[in-house]
Amino acid sequence: MRRGRSFGFGTGVQGFTLIELMVTIAVIAILAALILAALSRGKSSGIRTQCINNLRQLGLACRMYADEHQDQLPTPKVKVGNWPWDIEKKACDDFAAAGVTRPVFFCPGFPDQNNDFLWDFPYPFRVIGYVHTFPNAALLFKTNINYRMSEAADPSARVLMADATFCNDVGDFTKLKGAWDQFHRTSHLQGSQPLGGNILFLDNHVAWRRFKEMEQRTPVPRFYF
Repeated sequence: MRRGRSFGFGTGVQGFTLIELMVTIAVIAILAALILAALSRGKSSGIRTQCINNLRQLGLACRMYADEHQDQLPTPKVKVGNWPWDIEKKACDDFAAAGVTRPVFFCPGFPDQNNDFLWDFPYPFRVIGYVHTFPNAALLFKTNINYRMSEAADPSARVLMADATFCNDVGDFTKLKGAWDQFHRTSHLQGSQPLGGNILFLDNHVAWRRFKEMEQRTPVPRFYF
């Protein structure tokens, strides 16, 4: 008969050996790590799904706007803002008329950007969580600008809006100082590195694009999608 340490006073109940306790603790730790990893993956998947839904709603709003404006996208008379996520307030109001609510303008991967100061910015534009390719979008290379919804030869390959994936002049994806008193950051991060982002195309489909598959669309600070 195996002898074990007895716990209790004269009860004869056998306890665990030290090795058995260590094995049990190790198994519990492994199971806990697996559960936490699964929960993390589930949370990340939920964020991506909500982000996809946001972009699809914005795409439908663009389509409705174009249908009422001879196929044109929102076109301010002059450049609006300093970053490609700065969007004319009038365009936001037009999209709101199409049923787009304020949270839809912000990626759930960076909820801090949805704040009253950026939304009620004291200029004729709002700071949102997605970059756009409307005429006079700040910083974007001209080859990325879209003037009409149906002008592209292949609308399924032409980007309309996208997650704001960017880095500053020292290559940091977590800190970009703008007019906000806090730092902007890339929405979909794994630690300090970007995983990628959701891309809305002119045909209104949304696809996930890994960061290494993205193209640089602005000079420094560098925005990618």
